[in-house]
Amino acid sequence: MKEDLKSNGRAGHEALVAPPNPRHPVRGAWRALVDGEAVVWPALLSGLIVTGVSLLVGPKRGDIEVDVAMVSVTTFLFGVLLGFTIARLRDRLAIVQNLVAEGHACLLSIYQMVEVFGDDERDRVRRLIDRYLTEQIDFRLVDNHRAMPSFMALTEAVYALDPQTVQQQHTYKELLVQCNAMNEDRMLMEAATGQNLSAVEWAGLILLFLLLVSLAAVLPGGRTLGAVVVGVLTGTLVTFMVIVRMLD
Repeated sequence: MKEDLKSNGRAGHEALVAPPNPRHPVRGAWRALVDGEAVVWPALLSGLIVTGVSLLVGPKRGDIEVDVAMVSVTTFLFGVLLGFTIARLRDRLAIVQNLVAEGHACLLSIYQMVEVFGDDERDRVRRLIDRYLTEQIDFRLVDNHRAMPSFMALTEAVYALDPQTVQQQHTYKELLVQCNAMNEDRMLMEAATGQNLSAVEWAGLILLFLLLVSLAAVLPGGRTLGAVVVGVLTGTLVTFMVIVRMLD
């Protein structure tokens, strides 16, 4: 089982994470950015851009006290919204990971319990377990619903078992309990993974981020050290935004 799972999972994973088409590097980079898969180059690029803008603006700015006050308010709002968002997404991720672990424990129990049945029934159920686990590895958590056909095939095969002996009858009852538990876990998992950030929440985060970066870029007044510090802070904020996208 382990050897088949590793080989099939590796093949499917390589197919899913294949490098983008070299004919469309810009499209591939944009897709990686949108999906939260790229971290380094967006942070470095945004930091360099903001540093350059800050040096170009120079002392051409408004009242410094007003700028500082606006930066303080924007930083507070952005920090509160970002903190609550990351905390909520991490809680959701922990719930999904627990559900995945419980589902795998049920699959292991089913894999072991079907030993008491005939060779054909046992091998058929175990092949379906391998197939279902492989699809779970290949797909992302948010695409877990795409493994539903293999899950349905597995549960139907378990329900179709025909217990003959007393031992098989007791085992069959336990198998039904495990299938029902997996079904509940899948429903809870799909409900959890479907709770993505809304367009309004993303719009609020992005607007506060752009406002904060724009205000911070004019604060150094053309001083090189200040512009570099603002660029580093911008890269850090971009990294936080990418983390939010990854968690989402």
